[in-house]
Amino acid sequence: MYQAQATWKRAGFFGKQYWGKGYATEAASAAIKHTFANFDVTEIVAITYRNNWTSRKVMEKLGFKHNPLRDFDHPKLPRTSKMLPHVLYSFKNGG
Repeated sequence: MYQAQATWKRAGFFGKQYWGKGYATEAASAAIKHTFANFDVTEIVAITYRNNWTSRKVMEKLGFKHNPLRDFDHPKLPRTSKMLPHVLYSFKNGG
């Protein structure tokens, strides 16, 4: 079983002129298909801070499911950070 991490920050990955055109969704979809086809992986998880509605929308569009029982406070952020609460979405192989 493999465990890997892939991250991107929208502003760093795509210039602002490309935001809202579906490129992040397209790239993530290809990465998901590649991962399930080439590695012994049963689940992919995605996280973001709770109020990052744009990222959450992309996750949901891709078929990721939110499970509030798996949400958490990010351990590397200050307790006073607005971005402390994180949500976890998962996508299981086969749906």
